[in-house]
Amino acid sequence: SLCYYALGHINIELKAFWTSYGCVFVIAVLMALLLRFDIVPANPERKQYLPRCEYLGPLAVLPAAIGMSLDFQVEYDPTAIALCYVMIFIAYIMQLLYACRMLEIILPDEKFAGMAERLGASYLPEGWNKVPSNFYHVLYFVAPPMRLQPGQHDLVREIKLGGKGAFDEVVGGEAKTASIRPEAVESGEAAAELEPTGSSRPVHPWKLATTIAAVLPISWVFLIFGTIIDVAIG
Repeated sequence: SLCYYALGHINIELKAFWTSYGCVFVIAVLMALLLRFDIVPANPERKQYLPRCEYLGPLAVLPAAIGMSLDFQVEYDPTAIALCYVMIFIAYIMQLLYACRMLEIILPDEKFAGMAERLGASYLPEGWNKVPSNFYHVLYFVAPPMRLQPGQHDLVREIKLGGKGAFDEVVGGEAKTASIRPEAVESGEAAAELEPTGSSRPVHPWKLATTIAAVLPISWVFLIFGTIIDVAIG
């Protein structure tokens, strides 16, 4: 969005067409570098339907800049107008593919079980497979322990049970530490026991991110059809 804002500001207000190319080119290169560093496929078994299409987002600035230069030319030329619409459609289609690629890599990879645990690297607990594998190297999880060790306390469980655990240590009673049974973890009963209320529902961040990312392809499809209608009615 910063690239397109720069195109509009420099072309319309400053009347510096060549400067707009240089400005948005630098921003597009920086955006491409961010995509290169943030998107690293970690699961070779996952099929990529739109590989490398994330770079179409920065590249879409070029046809947009050409189209704006043709749109703001001094003399009237039907050929230039037709070429301007061609550049608009190319930029829209590239942005559509870019948005679809973003949606693809945001979707969780359930077959991805994480990488081997090593010092200083991100660790994915067993069963936590609702994460996008392409962003695994930049995701850092704060995972709860599988079981409570002596001297450790679960505040949520203590609130639910009342007057146990750390409360007994403070008032001088014997600490009653509970441990999560391995079979409860496997069956999912441990998650239900830790809920403070029966009406609590888990929050799935991937659903929120996917919903937001799905709006962009819909928006670009709407713009493409709107431009087609604009061309049809003259």
